[in-house]
Amino acid sequence: MATAAWEDYAVPASPHFVLTDGAGGILGRGSALSWSQLVTMLEDARADGAAAGAGLRAPAARTTAERAARSERALAGSGIGPGHPSLYPGTGADSGPGDGDR
Repeated sequence: MATAAWEDYAVPASPHFVLTDGAGGILGRGSALSWSQLVTMLEDARADGAAAGAGLRAPAARTTAERAARSERALAGSGIGPGHPSLYPGTGADSGPGDGDR
């Protein structure tokens, strides 16, 4: 791609993938370095579409903030909240944010 195209489409890295609805709408996009990352991106797009109430026919990809909120809800539903030890591997069971520098 020409530099202008990279800039016009705000491509942050390569390889970059765009999932469209076939009618010009973008359902998801991002860079992936492995097939498993690409599969995760497709699963995120499907979840975004379901959250919009239209399966993969949602008119546009959801925002990063909405994805982050969905992740926070999923973690909270599993009993993982701010400061949970699993968020700070290798820092000890009682460690929290900032405690890893002991």
